[in-house]
Amino acid sequence: METTESDSNEAGEEEFSEQTISIIGAANAILMVVVFTAVGWFALEDAVYGVVMGVLGGAGSWLFLPWFLKLQAEADEDGSLKAAAKRVDESTTSGMIGIGLETGAMLMLIAGMTLEEPDLVIGVAAGLLPVALSYLAGSLIFDL
Repeated sequence: METTESDSNEAGEEEFSEQTISIIGAANAILMVVVFTAVGWFALEDAVYGVVMGVLGGAGSWLFLPWFLKLQAEADEDGSLKAAAKRVDESTTSGMIGIGLETGAMLMLIAGMTLEEPDLVIGVAAGLLPVALSYLAGSLIFDL
């Protein structure tokens, strides 16, 4: 009986299909939207602020998680992240922007909790700062 690469790899572990990775990313994105919206509503008492946090976190999760799972699978083969990033079908740029958006949602939560009242302009500014920094880090690490 022939075994295919999707059945098992050399280490005996199952690899995720493209569809499974996309579903994991989408499910995590929905979870982030719900959680950050709930935190905005209950902890900050500002639903709009929570929705914006949720959208930032959800979009970041949707961009980052599938890229990271594929990167990790490729890096397991030879151990080099830089070489694996070039082989992954997904764009490294979108992965780095995704981690920046996820971090930005967390910073937006911190900004909302430290101010007397959540300010959407300050929160969004705090939320978008990590996007630029993660893109810069990615360009240095992965030669974007």
